[in-house]
Amino acid sequence: MKFSIVMPTYNRQDLIKETLDTVSSQRFQDFELIIVDDGSSDQTLDVIREHSVPCRIFEQQHKGCGAARNLGTRHARGEYIVYFDSDDLWFEWSLAAFAKAIDQNDDPAVVVGELVGFRNTSPLDTVREESYRDSAHANFIVGASATRFVLGTQVAALKKSAIEAVGGILEQDIACTDTDLLMRLGTAAGFVKIEAPVILGYRKHDGSILSNPAKAHSGALMLIENENNGVYPGGSNLKYQRESQIAVRARAMSLKLLRNGFLSKGFHIYRSLLFWNARQLKLTYLTMFPLMILIPQLRGLRRNRAPE
Repeated sequence: MKFSIVMPTYNRQDLIKETLDTVSSQRFQDFELIIVDDGSSDQTLDVIREHSVPCRIFEQQHKGCGAARNLGTRHARGEYIVYFDSDDLWFEWSLAAFAKAIDQNDDPAVVVGELVGFRNTSPLDTVREESYRDSAHANFIVGASATRFVLGTQVAALKKSAIEAVGGILEQDIACTDTDLLMRLGTAAGFVKIEAPVILGYRKHDGSILSNPAKAHSGALMLIENENNGVYPGGSNLKYQRESQIAVRARAMSLKLLRNGFLSKGFHIYRSLLFWNARQLKLTYLTMFPLMILIPQLRGLRRNRAPE
């Protein structure tokens, strides 16, 4: 079997049917679907059981996405694992594109693609199946830097043996555990980025883990600390590429936290990245981030001092 689709889900009764519809519509059919319910308290399981798509269902108490993905991976029979979130959508060609990338590039450890974000499905109506194009590299760390890939496992097919070799996904209920897995897979042989067609419709909504400031903050710091502690492979030769991969994600999280009013959490990430960003000459970020904190405060002081 080529693919095991591992789908963790938690309280997705209103979204998962649409996701399962896109699994059913795949042109490439050499796959199994494993759904892990992470302790849902709504009607998610009923919706799954009423759907026609063949699947195996596993249930666990609420432990988070990492634990659910690991449970599904342990039961998987496919050569490749595709972690498919229960609120996102595929196109009918998504698995076929993954299969083509694998077959044409000697079974790489990591295959990734592109996504299009949406809040309602209308933007997906304009997505068309472009001619297949890819870019192949020695491993994830080299290839992700070369292709400027900055997404996570939601657009990836990963060789099951490679996942097992690094011990699976971190079972903490924080953001960035998928990036952590990719970084630990960093020197596994073979990385392919599918440049076209687009693989995934990524649903943007308030239930996303990245919308939780504490989880976003903890996830960014976890990546930084792991790199500083030598967790990720590649040694000094790939240090710059590893730091670049982590920093681009952490910068985005620090700015999102700042814009949503979580100044201390955002600044904590900024401070932790200070020397990395200096080495990478990210001068705009280094100068603008403090100004984004100071300017609103100065404006507030002026308003307070203004005569009545």
